Amino acid sequence: MMSPEFAPNTMKKYTDKIQYCPVCGFANPLIYIWCKNCGHMFVKLHHQTASQNNNYSFDGSFNGHSLIPYKNKYALIGYYFGVFSVIPFFLIGIIGLLLGLKGLKYSKLNAEVHGTTHAWVAIIAGGFFGIGYFILTLLLIIYRTNIFQ
Repeated sequence: MMSPEFAPNTMKKYTDKIQYCPVCGFANPLIYIWCKNCGHMFVKLHHQTASQNNNYSFDGSFNGHSLIPYKNKYALIGYYFGVFSVIPFFLIGIIGLLLGLKGLKYSKLNAEVHGTTHAWVAIIAGGFFGIGYFILTLLLIIYRTNIFQ
């Protein structure tokens, strides 16, 4: 178990708070999960204190905002299409680009849904790979038709 003198600077503020072991009564710093004396695991892990000070909560949100924009389905689906647009099939990227544009518009109209970052990833990745693969496909078709003439 990490001793308080080796705790990272962000965790030192927890070492001055004490919790007592219900089995042996040993005084342990609040950040400890197990008693340093007897090894008893503390039932209450003090998630609320750590989450409030770090602005994270254990439902996947930061400062009350979800990291994944579940309310903006266009941005979320477009994000995945944009990420998977690296697969050389241009329609995946074009779909990601269009959904990203729709998700960006939706997030600007409804500020509570968020998702602008996911929409931008969909627009940039989907646009780059989708349009790039489309141009490569056209060039390949032109090249192939010129070979046989």
